[in-house]
Amino acid sequence: MTYLSQWTKAKEEFEALTGLNRAAQKTWAFRKSATIDKSLKACDQAQEVSSARNDKEGLVEFEGAFGMFSAAKAEYLFVLGGAVTEDSDLTWQEKASYERAVVYLETKLLALEEKIRVHVGEAGKKLTQH
Repeated sequence: MTYLSQWTKAKEEFEALTGLNRAAQKTWAFRKSATIDKSLKACDQAQEVSSARNDKEGLVEFEGAFGMFSAAKAEYLFVLGGAVTEDSDLTWQEKASYERAVVYLETKLLALEEKIRVHVGEAGKKLTQH
């Protein structure tokens, strides 16, 4: 399963948990997810290139894509975390549901970041073994 498809699944689960078609219905935070989508697509492509080429350039590309994802993730989590407090139209039940869903998304993003970090490390080890 690609990194991007894992993220897409997590967003769908977020929508199911909150009952929102998009988080943007209550906040502009989900517009920021496009940066994560783009960076994860780059990570997927870079991992393929790195695996196929098994050279320093492929590894550097993978590391760069990972850095782009890490930065996008940090910014997104900051925005998403503040979104609940900024939206005064939410009932306390909606806020509680939204906060649980945000924790879910955060957990998924952190796990995805760690998975990519491990894959980048494995690609680097593979390169040094040759």
